[in-house]
Amino acid sequence: MDGLIFFLNAWIIWIYLIFFAQGKAGKSKIAGGVLLLSIILSPLYVEVGGIKIYGGGLCLFFCSVSFLYKAKLRKIIFLTICSVVLSAIYSSLKFFELFDPVIFIINREWIVSIILAIVAIILQRSVKWRLMLVAIGTFQGEVLVSMVLRDTFSLDIGGYAYLDALSMTAAFVLFWSFLEAAKTWLNSSIVVFERNKKSSS
Repeated sequence: MDGLIFFLNAWIIWIYLIFFAQGKAGKSKIAGGVLLLSIILSPLYVEVGGIKIYGGGLCLFFCSVSFLYKAKLRKIIFLTICSVVLSAIYSSLKFFELFDPVIFIINREWIVSIILAIVAIILQRSVKWRLMLVAIGTFQGEVLVSMVLRDTFSLDIGGYAYLDALSMTAAFVLFWSFLEAAKTWLNSSIVVFERNKKSSS
């Protein structure tokens, strides 16, 4: 059932952001509000040129773009280049799925999500920029695929299948970022322990 993975991941992350996130509470509330708005708008769509554009994906895309207004020009340019790379990879995977589905020997969402998460992790360092890159790049890929194939296939933009892949990619990115933070904390704890051990001896 399309949309089930998105709703599950979105509600879990929303509950964490609203009730459990401690640092930078204001930003957590904003992120939670964006996520809740995307859940509300996910079944709604507008039709442009025979293509349905769903509100959930559109909301995440425009909110991610709006967060760039405080960023430095150099960062915006770099994120733009990265988003073009990610959108090219996403659209290529979509084309492979449509014209040669045999290559997806396991669940398509898993393959796409893992590949996109790896690319986002390589291209960006912080979890914030990784998630923004995923939201912007994948939506651009959706638009590109729909525009290229509009005369051949009836494809929607930002529908539940897209939101499932997006939420799984975000989950992989968050999990990897958690491992990085845990590694940093562990290393610092070891350094402090060794320092205290030397001072006591």
